[in-house]
Amino acid sequence: MTDALNSYGEYAKFIFFLLADRPTIERHNLGVYTKSQTIGITRGRIFFHSGHVLQVFEQIDFVTHRIIRYFYELKFESERCGGMIQCLILMWRN
Repeated sequence: MTDALNSYGEYAKFIFFLLADRPTIERHNLGVYTKSQTIGITRGRIFFHSGHVLQVFEQIDFVTHRIIRYFYELKFESERCGGMIQCLILMWRN
């Protein structure tokens, strides 16, 4: 993964490679973009056929080759409850 953190182009290729042709993924709206010359952002949701939805936020520093902020939240769409139920908050880091 450290190679993926070298540049915006490498990181974007890595993220979309992870999503490509995965039978468990129904769709996604992840976007990868730059905030400045050295900072990249990944933001959006991945929708799984199982009804799970993974919300993703990552802020990457391409100079230090590190993910400096991240947030992942996994939810499950429940028909019984008529909406989204929060199942798990994985991590929040400032």
